Amino acid sequence: MSYLKISMKDNFSVPLMKKLQRAGPRAAHAVAVQIESDTEPFVPARTKSTVNGTQVVDSSVIYRGPNSRMLYNGKLMIDPNTGSAWARKGATKVVTGKDLNISTAVHSQAQSHWFEASKSQDMEKWERVAGRAIDREFDK
Repeated sequence: MSYLKISMKDNFSVPLMKKLQRAGPRAAHAVAVQIESDTEPFVPARTKSTVNGTQVVDSSVIYRGPNSRMLYNGKLMIDPNTGSAWARKGATKVVTGKDLNISTAVHSQAQSHWFEASKSQDMEKWERVAGRAIDREFDK
């Protein structure tokens, strides 16, 4: 869903470049962990299954579950052959034009496109987290 790519285009000394190469993935992972935490209040939840199934892998935040994509888009998805929201095994659902009614009972800020909502509020924090992660690598 989200990733942070850190790249350096200048010519650095070999030891410095090695530190930068190690720091990049570590910083990206640190930001992904922070994104997962900061984004939770925006994730629709009735049972918290989407939030509880979330994983951070390298620099990606992965929302698992059968409804995650539908919730993120905020649109009803159906099995194209049956027209039902309950899809047959192996079927790929398609997006309809019908908006979901997203409950705010568990998370008062719950909404579709939760990453964008969190990003607009927390981007400066994520940049600081990346900077601190890179600084920690240089202090080694």
